[in-house]
Amino acid sequence: MKIFGGVQAFQMAVSLLRGKFVAMFLGPAGMGVSSLFASSASAIQQLASLGVPLATAREVALKYDEEKKSGHIAMVAAASRLATFITGALAALCCLAASRFLSLLTFGSDEQDFGFAILGAVVWLQMAGANEIALMQGMRELKRLGRSSVTGAAVGLCLAVPMYYLWGTASIVPAMLVMAAVMFAICRYNCGRALRLAGIQPGGNAKLGEIWNVSKSLLGFGVIITLAGTITQTCIYFTNVIIKSLGTMAELGYYSAAMSISNQCVTMIFAAMAMDYFPRLTACIGRKAEWLVTVRRQAELVALVAAPIAVSVVIAAPFVVDVLLTETFAPAISLLQWMAAGVFLRSLSYPLGYVILAKGNKMLYLCLEGILCNIVFVAATCGAYLLWGKDGLGIASVIIYGADMLVYYCINRFVYGFSYGTGCMRKLPVLCVFVTMSLISVFLIKGQAGIIVCWLVFAAVCAYSLWHLRKMLKMKIIK
Repeated sequence: MKIFGGVQAFQMAVSLLRGKFVAMFLGPAGMGVSSLFASSASAIQQLASLGVPLATAREVALKYDEEKKSGHIAMVAAASRLATFITGALAALCCLAASRFLSLLTFGSDEQDFGFAILGAVVWLQMAGANEIALMQGMRELKRLGRSSVTGAAVGLCLAVPMYYLWGTASIVPAMLVMAAVMFAICRYNCGRALRLAGIQPGGNAKLGEIWNVSKSLLGFGVIITLAGTITQTCIYFTNVIIKSLGTMAELGYYSAAMSISNQCVTMIFAAMAMDYFPRLTACIGRKAEWLVTVRRQAELVALVAAPIAVSVVIAAPFVVDVLLTETFAPAISLLQWMAAGVFLRSLSYPLGYVILAKGNKMLYLCLEGILCNIVFVAATCGAYLLWGKDGLGIASVIIYGADMLVYYCINRFVYGFSYGTGCMRKLPVLCVFVTMSLISVFLIKGQAGIIVCWLVFAAVCAYSLWHLRKMLKMKIIK
């Protein structure tokens, strides 16, 4: 968590610096153009990758220790690169062929058709880089992966800034291309080095037909992940449309702003779980006693880190909104406070959700993540909005993630035989009480008394979490 939290913080700082230079050299209009191209590339990449990186990380982590010398990992590496090459090439060709249409759809004119033609190459390189990251993730080359991410982001920024200064708005997509190429080159070098040190030669003496069969297996798993993600994004889109239709555009803006801030608060935790916990869990998923301990410890760790973050956001929401937004977003404060509590519950369900992925139960994951959880999301958001108005959008997040946690626990309990250990059962209720007390202190206790209670709750949850985190680290060191 420290490694990837630091990497995430560095990448966020690089992103902020890039935004600063774009604002300085390109102005508000250039910032808008850059944002549209970046969001377009992200959407195309998510759809075109077909979940291959996640499937690759799972497959490598699952069999890395046992079959590193058998040639299977070499086959997976070659297959994932082949699958990424094909899907990336198709995405690039589609961008090239539909460049005028994409420009008309995005900008209302065909003046950016050349930019979208180049954007296909950007997406291709981004997908290739993501695949190299997935291979290092599966091999648990965490430090090498962290160095790749930091170096790629820093070098890419240093090369992009002069382009913004020299060529203005015309440099936006070429700069994206340079940054994607640099990231891919650095990740490919580090991944290749890790493979060589492990004695793995991607592909080896395998025939193209054998590699293609493994590629189809990766695509089969990845398509389910992509489908679930597409359903989720579609539900979010229609929920936003419903909020706009039932209420006002301003309320939708408050909701979006609060959601963005609350999600950023736990980026470190989710990044660590994706990069470290998932491959570690996958590697031991065939040994029940071992994966039970892994999930329980992860649940404890996440709860102890997420609770102080949630409480601090609940208490400091007015300050956070004032610094990150403007005073016109003051109505978003109560939304952010409810959403912070919801994010705490969300962080508790995440370790359980990864068990289904590690087990490889694709259809169960699709039914839960793609269908059931999205039904709960739309119903709770719209229902709470009708009942409680703007604040109902925040209350809905507590309902949604509380329901998600309950569903995932029941599935893991009855399908896989999971249960929380004694440590979790003792700590989780206490941490939930701290988060609840923070909500009570800001909504029900007014004046000076409310401020005093807020700070007492914050001090108590920090002390409690730090005490138990120190105990966990000491146990790890002793072992």
